[in-house]
Amino acid sequence: MATRQYYKHLLDLGYCLICQGKAEEGLPLLRDASAWCKQTLGREHPDTLAALVFLAQGLAVTGTTQPLPPRLDESFTRFGPTNQPVWTI
Repeated sequence: MATRQYYKHLLDLGYCLICQGKAEEGLPLLRDASAWCKQTLGREHPDTLAALVFLAQGLAVTGTTQPLPPRLDESFTRFGPTNQPVWTI
């Protein structure tokens, strides 16, 4: 059975792959970690909101037009939108 630490590592690895331009490898990890966080920790947990933000950033890098995960707007509301880039590639 996977632990919370395992999914934190999945988030980190997925984000690193996105930053390296390997979105096809990173996005599935971010999706899995986000799903686990929502199911196990709940929608209101800070780790869940952070996972959704990472996933949204990964989707933005790929230029995807598919719908973003539910409640992503709440993630941005809690963390606050900025005009600064979140990462550099």
